[in-house]
Amino acid sequence: MRLRLVIALAAVLLAVGALVLIALEPTTVFNVNGTSLGSSLARERNAVGGTCDETVMPEKWLCAVDLTGSGVNLRYRMTADGEGCWRATEKRPKELPERTLSGCVNLADYLAPKKPGY
Repeated sequence: MRLRLVIALAAVLLAVGALVLIALEPTTVFNVNGTSLGSSLARERNAVGGTCDETVMPEKWLCAVDLTGSGVNLRYRMTADGEGCWRATEKRPKELPERTLSGCVNLADYLAPKKPGY
């Protein structure tokens, strides 16, 4: 009887630990992809949605952000690591100052991604 209780308690602790790990570090379970990166960028920019396309260069992405829901408004060049952390620079004319954002993909970017409305 006592052994069953110990096994049950260990199983519960293991399950809770796994859920906490997924919530804190979702890339341990999910692959970093254009949808999750675009969603993360959109959340950081307070936009309606975003999406990213991988380039031929490893860990380099081209992203589009929809600010209002009417279509793509801003474009970014992004560098992302395998853990889902990224740095994005807005594509602007050279005479304008550079705008850079950074962040990391979180669980919401996988479960309820912010996608562009076009």
